[in-house]
Amino acid sequence: MANKHSKVLVRNTAFLFLIQIANYAIPLLMLPYLARVLGVAGFGIAVFGLSMLQIALVITDYGFSLSATLSISKKRDDKDYLERILGAVFVCKIFLVLICFLIFSIFLFVHGRYIDYWLYFLLLVLPLIGQSFQPIWFYQGIEKMGYITIYTIFSRIVYLILVVFLVKSKEDIYYIAVSNGLGTLVALFIGVFLLYKLGYKPKWGGYQFTKVVFKESSEFFLSRAAVSTYTAGGVFFLGVFSSPIQIALYSVAEQLYRGAQSIFSPVAQALLPYMAKHRNYGLFFKILKIAIVLALFGVIVGIFLGKEIIVLLFGVEFIGSYEILLVFLICFSITVPSVLLGYPFLGALGDVRTANRSVIYGGLLQVLLLGVCYVNEWILALHISLTVILVESLVLCLRAYKSRMIYHTLTGEHNAAKTTT
Repeated sequence: MANKHSKVLVRNTAFLFLIQIANYAIPLLMLPYLARVLGVAGFGIAVFGLSMLQIALVITDYGFSLSATLSISKKRDDKDYLERILGAVFVCKIFLVLICFLIFSIFLFVHGRYIDYWLYFLLLVLPLIGQSFQPIWFYQGIEKMGYITIYTIFSRIVYLILVVFLVKSKEDIYYIAVSNGLGTLVALFIGVFLLYKLGYKPKWGGYQFTKVVFKESSEFFLSRAAVSTYTAGGVFFLGVFSSPIQIALYSVAEQLYRGAQSIFSPVAQALLPYMAKHRNYGLFFKILKIAIVLALFGVIVGIFLGKEIIVLLFGVEFIGSYEILLVFLICFSITVPSVLLGYPFLGALGDVRTANRSVIYGGLLQVLLLGVCYVNEWILALHISLTVILVESLVLCLRAYKSRMIYHTLTGEHNAAKTTT
């Protein structure tokens, strides 16, 4: 039976890995093209808009990708409950998308620096809608990731092809939002269609049930919002207080870092429902050790080949990103074990609160550090990347300390019980 569950984990990890390639690697292939077509400043503006989109997606997700996945994985045989969860999450997301659109509009017209690109920023609501309502979290919960792998890859390829064909100059920047929107809307349509094919449909479970679902996800949302302060928040800070050139240099290094992270995140995503149900700690520690070794190997490759990779992909005008990349390589060696020790492990130990609060504390630290940067006029890309190291180090220390403490307590009690019997 354990072997069967392990095979399910491997299969779902493989599907999630393919989805990560679609969501990160394919757009990463698009960035060098945009960098050359738009130039450094135009590229910075485009990336700033995409960072705003990422922040908005954190709001519309509201932690459901974690809370709903956990709930579904524990009650996957209760069809009525699953359909009510679907309905509750979709209703919540409708209101959250409307709130984000309002914030988008207010920011654009209050912060006049980007008013010339108003159409690009407002059109980003298309991918916001398309991505917010994709039920990937539902498929994760029922561990049927194969159903969404193909259409996710297809939608990302559509995005890439449309950008290459439509974006030919700096004036075509708004086509980036349109292409992204069309790709995600296609994915949304297919995802919902497959839900109905599987026999599931959103069901209204009542105001009280919806309120409970929303409330249960609140702490997860706070943790995701905290994470966004040191992910998309860095680009947002530079966009508000620095220049498009600094945004561009920071984004090139960060995207390479995120691309490397995307290799490992499918493992964490697949482990989340698996560990919640089976608590196979032996398998988890094997995966953790392998992930750390591979991450350190990636750091070495980045140190020696980073400059060549940046020049090859983005052009010699982006060579200033290399020193920022070195900082993110250190972050990479920290975040790989940190992510695995988060929800997959601490959640399985019954301590989701620490997984959430560790990143909330990290987010608060990042806000403090960004405030220090603003006061001291440290508004270069390098300054912001250094704050990320401090934040990620704090998160890892908190998670590692609590994981060790709880695990030793549980194993000690287990050994004591065996001795008694």
